[in-house]
Order: sequence, then C-alpha cells, then structure tokens
Amino acid sequence: KIYPRASRVESVPPPSNYCKKQLTPMNGVRPFSPLRQRQCHLEVCRTYKGELLLFREAFCNWWEIWAFKAKSPTRNLQRVVVALRARIFSKGAGIREGLARRGRLPPSKFCKIVGVVALAGCQKKSEAPAAGAVPAQTTVYAATGGSPRPFTYVDASGKLVGHNIELIEAVFARLPQYKLVLEVTDFPSIFAGLDADRYQLGVNNFAMNEERKQKYIFGTPMFENRYIVAVAQSNTDLGNSVRTMADLAGKSTLNSVGTNMATAITNYNTAHPNAQVKQNFGEANILVSLQMVEAGQYDFNLIDKPMFDYYIKDFGLKLRGIELGPDLTGDLMQTPYSYLLVSKGNEKLSADIDRVLLELFADGTSKRICEKYFGSDYTPKL
Repeated sequence: KIYPRASRVESVPPPSNYCKKQLTPMNGVRPFSPLRQRQCHLEVCRTYKGELLLFREAFCNWWEIWAFKAKSPTRNLQRVVVALRARIFSKGAGIREGLARRGRLPPSKFCKIVGVVALAGCQKKSEAPAAGAVPAQTTVYAATGGSPRPFTYVDASGKLVGHNIELIEAVFARLPQYKLVLEVTDFPSIFAGLDADRYQLGVNNFAMNEERKQKYIFGTPMFENRYIVAVAQSNTDLGNSVRTMADLAGKSTLNSVGTNMATAITNYNTAHPNAQVKQNFGEANILVSLQMVEAGQYDFNLIDKPMFDYYIKDFGLKLRGIELGPDLTGDLMQTPYSYLLVSKGNEKLSADIDRVLLELFADGTSKRICEKYFGSDYTPKL
C-alpha cells in the first residue's frame, strides 16, 4: 500500500470557531480560553508546521490536541506533540491506515483510540503473549522518491514499481514478522524521515558516502553500479574520458538536492572556489534532465550507467556516455554498489534484510528482477 506523504506547509489556518465560543469540556477537562487556544495554535504552527497536515488528518479539530494537553501532567506542548507523533507513526499503524481510508478520525473515537494506544505503550515488557497467540507484525515504513526510472517509479496504472521496489517487496515476502508500508515522498524528505525514525527504510538506489555512513545503517548492497558522464553527441569538449572533477570545471549540470552527485560537486566547489562546476538545482526527472543535455541547455549529467543505457534504448536520446577515471569514481561512490538505507536503532531489521538479500542473490530472484528492468544482471558479486 502507498500512502503519499502530506506536503510541507508554512501555516495552517486555525479552526473557524476558535474565537467564537469556548470549547466544550471533554471528559471533565476544563476548556482553554479563546486567547489560550490562539496561543496554542500559533505555538504548534511555529514548531511543527511540517506535520500540521498529518495532525489535521488525525484529529478533526485543534481542541482535541489542546484537551489532551490539558490532561497531560506536564502541560508541555512539545512533549505532547512528540507523543502524538510517536503514536501515529510508531504504535498507531492501525490508526494511521484507518485515517488513510476514512480521511479523518471522528472526534467521538479520539479518547477511545488514544486510551488503547496509551495502554499498549504502558504494558510491561515482561508480559508474555497468550499461548497460541499469533505474534504481532512490526510495521516498517519505507520511503522512496518515486524516481529515477526504472529503479523506482509510478506506472500508468498508478502502481509503484521498479527494480528497487520489486526487490524490497521480494525481501519482505520472506520476512513475515514485518509489514512493509511504502510511501512516496520528495527525495530530501527521505533523509529527514530516516533521521526522525519516521521511516525505518529508504529505498532509492542510494550510493554510500561518508556523511551517510555516519547517519544511517548500510548493509548488504542491492545493486552493482557505476557512473558515467552523459553529454550530447555533438559535444566533443570532454573527449572520451573524464579523470577528475577538475575536468568538469566551468561546465554546467542540473541535479536534485541531496543526491550523491550533487553532494560530490558541492564538496568539490567548496574546495575549489576558483574552478567550480556550474551546478544548478531543480526537481526535473532524469528524462527531462537528459533531454536538456541533449538540447544543449546543460553540458553534462552524471548518471548511473545502467540507467543511462535504459534511457538511450527506450527514448532514443542523442547522447553519448564518457567513462570516469578512478579518482572521480571514488569521489562519487566509495564502493561500486547501491544500497538501502536503514535508520539508526534498527540493526535487527537491517540484519534480517541482509540475510534475505543474500538468499535472493543465490536463488536468481535478483537476476530475474534486474533483467526485467535493465536487460542485464547487476546483482552484486559478493
């Protein structure tokens, strides 16, 4: 199932009746005054603006958050909102799926559901499940940007497909203790979600670099990869080999924020302010970026070779690929592989995924998926 993430907003208008009348007490909770309601609303807007749409999906009116805050012994807004967030994303998988189906949570069910979640959170860890009970699945939220094709994309029927998607679904088909929930979000939000453990898994053909190694868990690679420089066939300035990033100085390219190529070029430009690569940022997909290179709008595009071959074959682009020297290859990726990203604290999940990936490599499942999307086998030779 795919649950698209709510887009970020700068502000959300308060409920239309927040200044017209005092709120009705809920379960004996004394309502806030209109002034205090307004203060709470502004405080939430300032601090949690990126999650307001989600909260509005979860609770019909702001008074439910305020009433819950009034019942909290600490009366600390930050702790309350963090608790609500944790219950929605971590323990409240059933609540969240219900919200996705119904659109909103009826106010009458607020106390009942929150109470059930609270009791679940307070249950002693030492309590063993009843005899014969089926162990509960752990929900794993995985994020993907929905591009680039054919690693991850939405097809004409609206289904999320691609090499990475089919491979991760094959992995979790052999891990019955987990329930996989895939979400499509913009690429930078994958990292923000992993940092907050909102997502436990990032699925977007990630390359390894030092910054990512410090923040996320890298396990068994899922794809053998290498980069090339894509240029127009009429472009002869770069010759047939690009040895270092300095060979690209003065040339222009288009990248998305947060990608491995963008990070490598940014690091080079910082270290070489007098011989920079002209890097531009945008949200254009890979096909559009390559078409811009073909038309001469940009000079080059750093791209995975399997993906470059795929686009040349399917779209007949008049481009040529230039091999990279070992120094530039090392700047772009520490290892010639692509990986899944697992958020810190989920070492057991990472180990389970690694075990099944090796099984898929051995029994030919990975080879079949690679050949389906690329026509060749890019299974890592470990």
